[in-house]
Amino acid sequence: MFDSPSQQGSANDRYQYAGSIREVLDRSGISTLWVEPYSGKIPDANQTFRHLFGLTANEPPNCFLWQVIAEFQPSDFSPGRSPSSLSRRETVLVTPKGLEIPVEITGGISRVDGANKVMVLMITDISARKAQAEELSQLARRFEAVISVSGHGIWDIDFSNDEVTLSHKAAEIIGLPSLTKHISLSEVIAMAELAMADSPALTLLKDLRSGNIRDFHSREFKLINARGENIWIEASGRLVARDDRGQPVKFLGSVEDITARKLNEQQLVIAEENAKQASKEKSQFVANMSHELR
Repeated sequence: MFDSPSQQGSANDRYQYAGSIREVLDRSGISTLWVEPYSGKIPDANQTFRHLFGLTANEPPNCFLWQVIAEFQPSDFSPGRSPSSLSRRETVLVTPKGLEIPVEITGGISRVDGANKVMVLMITDISARKAQAEELSQLARRFEAVISVSGHGIWDIDFSNDEVTLSHKAAEIIGLPSLTKHISLSEVIAMAELAMADSPALTLLKDLRSGNIRDFHSREFKLINARGENIWIEASGRLVARDDRGQPVKFLGSVEDITARKLNEQQLVIAEENAKQASKEKSQFVANMSHELR
């Protein structure tokens, strides 16, 4: 990756090329380490790295050597290996004052005199990204808690990998273990085919899989959940993302168990029918009595 244009040139040429790469990195403001894994040294770190990790201009950065090397495999330093990029990875580096800083490391190995002697590593502070991700995670947990209190579960479908993500409440409603977070759309349809052939809910699932996608709101379905229980649900869904070709990518929705409400509605209907029948019988009785009295 950081080799000279002419790998057949002299060692001095290659050192000069590596030096020019170093100068570019120093000017870019990218936090950079130069590591010699065989000699067990970090000969230098640029000013950006020193500022980030609290090193003075004359303080050697060797305290980071084994922290950095531990993130790589021994094969990465093989003498016969060609120069290459090192895969991006995340870790935590500890400063001399004991401060832990989450970082992302990427870079490459430069071959000098036929051996991989120098690792050029670019270190990115990802503290802000980690904090933002944790904040979003907390907000998601709070949102799910609020939604769960209301009796609603949240689900989304990622069409790029055929995956359905369920909140705890959504998993509970459809009869799956509450810790179930991910299940494929194909699995959901297979379960539905076994439990409720020809149901509107199954038709909707197949439409979603085929790409015949339409937003829907407060649709009611009667189905058999994964526990074998007959339940009623109310579901809503909306397409929230498409790819560059206009194909659906993400579908987001909510689901609520409305079985108790439907049972109450059925009981009210039965009570109303019984009341009508009683009123009819009463009217018939009064008519018969009037006829007898005459």
